Amino acid sequence: FIRLCQAHPEKLYVLYDERQINHVAQFCTSPIQNSLMSIDPTFDFGKFAVTPITTHHLMLKSQKTGNHPIMLGPVMIHHRKTYKKHYTLASRVAAANPKLKDVKGIAMDGEEPLQNSFLHIFSNAQPLQDFRHFRQNMDNALKDLGISAKKDRTPFLSDVFGYAENDVYTKALCDSDNEAEFCVMLDSFRPLWKDRETLLIGGTSEKVYNWISTRGEVIFKTMVREPREEAGLGNPPRKAYSNMSEAVNHKLSVCCLCRQ
Repeated sequence: FIRLCQAHPEKLYVLYDERQINHVAQFCTSPIQNSLMSIDPTFDFGKFAVTPITTHHLMLKSQKTGNHPIMLGPVMIHHRKTYKKHYTLASRVAAANPKLKDVKGIAMDGEEPLQNSFLHIFSNAQPLQDFRHFRQNMDNALKDLGISAKKDRTPFLSDVFGYAENDVYTKALCDSDNEAEFCVMLDSFRPLWKDRETLLIGGTSEKVYNWISTRGEVIFKTMVREPREEAGLGNPPRKAYSNMSEAVNHKLSVCCLCRQ
């Protein structure tokens, strides 16, 4: 179970058994029905950080929710969240099963050291931005711009992430098929956002448009339809979330009585 125990220069442990590795290889590499490999280093355990890899068990479904259960995969216990530490976890996991070179998609929250290290090792995988984290970041940015009321922020968020009303879904920026359609849609939203922003906070600086456009590459490379389809999320593709890892983090925290 303990696959790496490092004492110098920092303590670091990589933990997994064959069953966990086989689950990741089975469910994250299928061209027919695929689960994302999810990584989110958010759980603190005393003086250590805990980075779990999680996936869905696609051969089981919860009778209560109808969803595939979340499975805990390999785990790293470490001090610092650096490229080198995450590279250690990624390289150990990849070496454990040759099928893992075919991992189709990896869901992450945008932390560069984590993303760069895993994509270095899993070079065939399509990186996907976690929708919930990106939406939270945009919502916080809108607040910082002075759009304090939730009802005023919601239209901007709906334009980017979509919304459903009376069982009818309205396509949004993140639903673009590819980079070309994303650019066309972004240009179409520009005057609408400018007028809405001027009405709410005044000025003519197009702060909302600028915030989105500076993150355009992230959106069309990791969030629109094309990369999600490449990651095996179906057709039409599901949106990507890394909350599998967060759910596991919560369970681990509860088991530790929520104490560091």
